[in-house]
Amino acid sequence: MPVRLSGSPVLPAPWTWQRFMAYLALPRRAAQEFWRALCQSQWQAALGLRQSFVLYAAVRLAPAGLLEHAACPAVVVEVLENLHREGLLPRAQVTALEEAILRRTTIDGGWQPWAVPDETQRR
Repeated sequence: MPVRLSGSPVLPAPWTWQRFMAYLALPRRAAQEFWRALCQSQWQAALGLRQSFVLYAAVRLAPAGLLEHAACPAVVVEVLENLHREGLLPRAQVTALEEAILRRTTIDGGWQPWAVPDETQRR
């Protein structure tokens, strides 16, 4: 059972999240609803994922570590399932998001190659 933590207000999505959503080719509304659910979640896994995107953006770390560990496909799918269990995203939306993730997942369970700006490319 996921650990419940206090929810947070909806914060603006960081550039790392926006790039991740663009990589998944999600419509803007779906990306915004996913972020809103992450911000409203009281469960530890969602908080960890959200904070990872915020940290990597704020500290200007290379996104490779974020994508290989904190936001690998398995983690993101687990968080989506938790968001559904918590009542923050409907099943149909979770399924659509998971399908987008699976389209970008390799047979080994990692992300397909993609270009993400590193910290030297940010203004």
